[in-house]
Amino acid sequence: ALPTSSLRAPLFVRGTQESWNHYNDECVHYVPTAVVHHFAPLSRCTLRYVISRSMVEGTSKADIRRFFGSSVMAADRRYVREVIGSSVLGHLADAVRDRDPGSLRAAALVAGSFLLTTGAYLTRLARTGLLRPRPSAGIARTLRAESTHQ
Repeated sequence: ALPTSSLRAPLFVRGTQESWNHYNDECVHYVPTAVVHHFAPLSRCTLRYVISRSMVEGTSKADIRRFFGSSVMAADRRYVREVIGSSVLGHLADAVRDRDPGSLRAAALVAGSFLLTTGAYLTRLARTGLLRPRPSAGIARTLRAESTHQ
């Protein structure tokens, strides 16, 4: 079974903050030309795994936001805009152009994974009190009017 949250990301965020960085930025290096060889076992290539991993990812992102604030989520917001969106659109374009049902399934998988991750993220924020519904404009005006008359 997968954990309900991942501890690696918060440790990385904390490790790069000044108060925790004992290595003067020498412990983590960004090398865009690096080549990484990664093996994903067959067990990670199932719909069940994608669903579980998406839920853990959303929960972990909410925990990171809760512990470190929303500003540390900037890279994630950029990733959603630039990578997830273009991936779904690219797969959809391939599906239409090539009449390829596999590309349509890939688009659905990426979009579905994103929606599950978002759902887990919002659920965790709601359960921890960080997500509160905003009153509609009419209710907000009524509440302001009532507070000024007291």
